[in-house]
Amino acid sequence: MAKAAAIKTESTPPMLTLSDPFARFGRNNQWIVLGLLLLMGFVVFNEFLRFDALFFYKDIASDSINFNYSVLAHNTRYTAAHGFPSWSFEFGMGQNAFIFTLFDPLDYLLYPLGLEKARSLMGYKVFVEVVLSGFIFYHFLRKLQLQYFTAITGALMYAFSGFMIVSSSWFIFSVEVLTLALLLLSFEMIYQKNQYWLFPLPIVYIILSRPFVLATLALFMLTYITLRHLQDGPFQARKYFSTLGKVILAGLAGLLIAAPFLLEHLQIMLESPRGSGANALSGQLKAKPMFEVADKLQLGTAICRTFASDILGSGTQFKGWLNLLEAPAFYCGLPALLLIPQLFSQAAKRMQWIYVSFLLIWIIPVIFPYFRYAFSFFTGDYYRSFSFYVSTVFILLSLWGMDTILQKQKVSLPALGIAALVAIIFLLYPYFEEDIRVSSVLSMVFLLLSVYAALLFMAGRGQSKALFAFGIVLVLELTYFSRYSLHNERDYMTQADMQEKKGFNDHTTDALAFIKKSDSTFYRIDKRYASSPAMHASLNDAMAQGYFGTSCYHSFNQKGYIQYLKTFAGDF
Repeated sequence: MAKAAAIKTESTPPMLTLSDPFARFGRNNQWIVLGLLLLMGFVVFNEFLRFDALFFYKDIASDSINFNYSVLAHNTRYTAAHGFPSWSFEFGMGQNAFIFTLFDPLDYLLYPLGLEKARSLMGYKVFVEVVLSGFIFYHFLRKLQLQYFTAITGALMYAFSGFMIVSSSWFIFSVEVLTLALLLLSFEMIYQKNQYWLFPLPIVYIILSRPFVLATLALFMLTYITLRHLQDGPFQARKYFSTLGKVILAGLAGLLIAAPFLLEHLQIMLESPRGSGANALSGQLKAKPMFEVADKLQLGTAICRTFASDILGSGTQFKGWLNLLEAPAFYCGLPALLLIPQLFSQAAKRMQWIYVSFLLIWIIPVIFPYFRYAFSFFTGDYYRSFSFYVSTVFILLSLWGMDTILQKQKVSLPALGIAALVAIIFLLYPYFEEDIRVSSVLSMVFLLLSVYAALLFMAGRGQSKALFAFGIVLVLELTYFSRYSLHNERDYMTQADMQEKKGFNDHTTDALAFIKKSDSTFYRIDKRYASSPAMHASLNDAMAQGYFGTSCYHSFNQKGYIQYLKTFAGDF
């Protein structure tokens, strides 16, 4: 009898369970995710961290040289000579330079070092912001009680999203990514524990940097707060508006702290022709039909760049809608495309409708551009930050999908099969008259989708090691595509460029030295050529090379200066 029982026990297959492969490390997982962020960041930014290259791009991201570098040169020179920047005659014909030193508050750590060291450390600055964004986002995900594996993968997807990596080479959009991570974490501290102390910090930070982004951040946070309220049960008006009230009060505290900076920003924006006047695009965009569908090129670009940022080309080789930097950039890791359907299929029916509605709020403006214009208050026909919010929605929904798998120890195989099939159809569909997709990237995406689908299938059979392999593949994917975005067919400045007599270090510097030696009084110099090494000519040579010129390129030039130039041009 005992022998029979033993035989029966041996023939019974062991029960397979799907568990979090990182659960045993507990709170030490925060150091694991920090280590991964540092390692991946080092590989992606390697040349910039070793000072072989400077984080200023000559290609389509020429603003990084023509504006960022020029302002950096001006501010390091100004702070060394006069202290905290105020009025400067090197901004066009003269303008308040105070606000233009605050585009990224971290720059204030670089100004005292001088231009040579500051420009070399710009790659380090972005590297730090990428790592900080992912680390903070990890803690936000843990506040949501997501399992460790889910939180780690989410932190990596957020830090190395397409918007973060591609846009960081252009301008200061990494500040927005860092700010939203802080906002989400600080909101959860208010929502769960009535802890208010952190929330004013991201408000102050974004006001110092880009206050006009505060409105779009508020719209995103409103949708997120609504979703979080509905996740906890049926809608309760009293609880919902009480939560909003707490957030508004905490936000007002940050607003009051940064009020002097906000007023300066508002004055400059309102006095700029871009904020009001003939150059504003609001009238043209408002006049467009509300339900006019985006053209095929734009929709095709949006779908393709959900799979990979560079699938339609890199740098100046980009062939999609508009340009590399202002086109849709929804990429945040391929697992999102397979995990979101898991959430929709396994969540409670009530939550299924809520999650679908949350997704549609951000997808509808992609199909009907009028709503995208409205989201950015009709300031322009581009994606920019809107791409970031869409990719963040993808990340959140996919992470809830992953956590559902771990909690229920089940992968919905029908949902997985349909998601994989639909993803491949969307990947291969001929959106363009001429196929403009990069074949090597297309093949890599196809391969990775197949690997992820296979690993999720294995996980659905109870093989926890498949999840560990899933994480390894994700690390490799994000590192590969992020490095590809910053280096493939991209033209950036090198240390060698700065040693040669070209670019901002051309013979203009010798002429300026001779003129200044001969005459120390105030006068203006007009150049009929541009010294910038970028593909687009620069109007900010005066800031970069240290003389009083007349031209100035900036989003919010003072309208009196613009009117002067118009009047002056009319005399010829």
